[in-house]
Order: sequence, then structure tokens, then C-alpha cells
Amino acid sequence: MNAAETRLLLGALDDALARGQGAALATVVGVQGSAYRREGTRMLVLEGGEQVCMLSGGCLEAEVVEVALGVIAAGEPVLTHYDLSEDATWGLGIGCGGSVDVRVERVDPADPVTAGWLAALREGRAAALVVPLAGTGRVLVLPDGGEVGHLPGAELHAWAVGAAR
Repeated sequence: MNAAETRLLLGALDDALARGQGAALATVVGVQGSAYRREGTRMLVLEGGEQVCMLSGGCLEAEVVEVALGVIAAGEPVLTHYDLSEDATWGLGIGCGGSVDVRVERVDPADPVTAGWLAALREGRAAALVVPLAGTGRVLVLPDGGEVGHLPGAELHAWAVGAAR
């Protein structure tokens, strides 16, 4: 994601949270073959179904919004695989030829890891948010050596923090 998209997402998220509206963040976490956007691309989905930014050229957005609304309601993150080469599924007439994995999680500003990550983004500070694709736990790694949160298992946690630094 570029800086302009990050500012757009943060502004929309701040507005939604100020209104008491739930939100979910969808992130492209894997791309195989041809796709419009790469890993790290994000889209914000608000409780009413509004979306901010795009994950693809329009192929995935409606489906991801539906998944995100379920995540907002249930609170559990979801990892979904989309095969963009399946023309009939996406109704594009031509296949993109690739596949995309998207992780969707509810934004909980009361969570210390989320609050720290959002603060770092707002302030333009370096930080790495480490989130396993399966399982539980999250850790925010700060350049001053600080950490917020934890990953399950000491070995995984140490490896992920080391890689983030």
C-alpha cells in the first residue's frame, strides 16, 4: 500500500470508529500468478457495507465485503482463497490467471496491539505487525525494541520478532 491509501484508510477508520461503526480490514496475504494488486494491499469494510480502497480491479470486492460483514458480526478472522482463473465464478469473461489469498479481521481499537499499530501508522512511525495466518496471537514490533502482544510458542514468537526487526 502506498502512503495515500494508508491515509485514506486511517481517515475512514477514524470516522467510522467515532460514529461507533464496526469495521474490518481485508489484506492480500498471498498472490500466485497474475493479479491486479500484490501482498500487503488492504481494503477497509465498514459495518454498513461501504468499502474504502480496493484489493483487485473489481473482481473480488463484493465477495470480500460479504466475508468482512460476517467477520464484523462474529469477530473471528477469516482467510479466504480466490482462484481468479475460474471465469465462470467471477463472470469476467477472461481469467486473470492467478489466485489471491485474503485475510479479513475485525478492527478492535481497544486491543493494545491494534491501538499501537494504528498509532504508529497515524504518526508515520516504523512498526511491524506480525499476524499468523492460522491460529491465534499477534505481536507489534517497534524499532526501539518494544513489543506489544504475543504469538503462541516461545520459538515462533522469537523467530517472528527477529524477522520483523
